[in-house]
Amino acid sequence: MAAMRKLPSLWSISALVALAAPASQALAQAEATSPLAAIQQRVFAMDHEIELAVGWLPLDPFTKTLSGEASYTYHFSDQVAWEVVRGFYGYSIQTGLRRQAEVDFGVPGSAFEEYRFGVSSSIEIAPAYGKFSLLNDSVAHAELLLAVGPMVAWFNNGGIKVGPIGGIGARLFANDTISIRFDARYGYLIGKASGPICTLSLGVSFDFGHAD
Repeated sequence: MAAMRKLPSLWSISALVALAAPASQALAQAEATSPLAAIQQRVFAMDHEIELAVGWLPLDPFTKTLSGEASYTYHFSDQVAWEVVRGFYGYSIQTGLRRQAEVDFGVPGSAFEEYRFGVSSSIEIAPAYGKFSLLNDSVAHAELLLAVGPMVAWFNNGGIKVGPIGGIGARLFANDTISIRFDARYGYLIGKASGPICTLSLGVSFDFGHAD
């Protein structure tokens, strides 16, 4: 009799297993075919961006250059923008290696290239946007930036170089209008004494004309 009383519970477990298997398969198929949805839409978006920045050109062992930069960027969407123009002005600082070359080896100062002006235009892609906790006190919104385009540079000896330049950057949003951005760009300029160029810049951007 005890064995007979156990039979209903065994049948119940078997029935539940039989019903659960098709349900789990249907759920797995739905998850495989359904598109991923964004958890939260962007809080900040941009339209017409004007940036003012200071930069540093670290590659030249004889001359380090500080730069003042300004740019205008038009944003087609949250992911794609055109940096229509970016202007650079360079202020050169002689290194100890250059002074040694001039004093000990008599190399004239005109033999060293000094970055003076530059103009570039780039396509910008923002592949990632998100938010994070800042000091466990507030929420900060940021995005990753990729840029590529042509550049023209003028030097102290009258030389002009052109070439491609590209890089990576990051933007931290302060509010609807102001954001802070860091850019690292690297390019190869072709001309008299061709060579690489690298710019590191930190700037403040102002957004105008965006309609929510």
